[in-house]
Amino acid sequence: MLELGALVLSWKELMVIVCFVVLFTLLIIQLISYRHFKKRVCLFLQTGGSPQDIESMLLEYLRVVKSIDEKYLFITDSIQDINRRLSTCVQKVGIIRYNPFPEMGGNLCFALALLDESGNGVVVNTIHDRNSSYTYAKPIVENTSTYNLSDEEKEAIKIADGWEKPVHANRFADHLNV
Repeated sequence: MLELGALVLSWKELMVIVCFVVLFTLLIIQLISYRHFKKRVCLFLQTGGSPQDIESMLLEYLRVVKSIDEKYLFITDSIQDINRRLSTCVQKVGIIRYNPFPEMGGNLCFALALLDESGNGVVVNTIHDRNSSYTYAKPIVENTSTYNLSDEEKEAIKIADGWEKPVHANRFADHLNV
């Protein structure tokens, strides 16, 4: 039989064993962590990955980023130029058909407003009768004109600018029993 006294270790020996177990556990944890890190680096590099490969890869990424930045600045400038140009293009259109001559049918007369973003543009009014056709164009600045505007021209401007929905833009709708 073993003596109980032989199994008792000194506190120094016990500390060495505890330190050994703790260090062994930390070593295993580090190995697992290293393998996980190595897998992530290999996935990132998509190769075995030597330090020279990493440096050349980072330099290539830096070159690509600079190229993208230059393209981004070019695109931003182009968009600003396009927006500036678009603000003066026809963006708002309003049309109203009407019949100023009750004895004639067809509602061939119309007022057409063509405006830009700021409400500048032209209103065109075309009047047809049995024997002739007349077309008038009036400049529009900020939704108004220095020329007298007819009710139809004013309504076309309102429709173009979004003030009025063209629900009953055709004055002949009363004759259609709608």
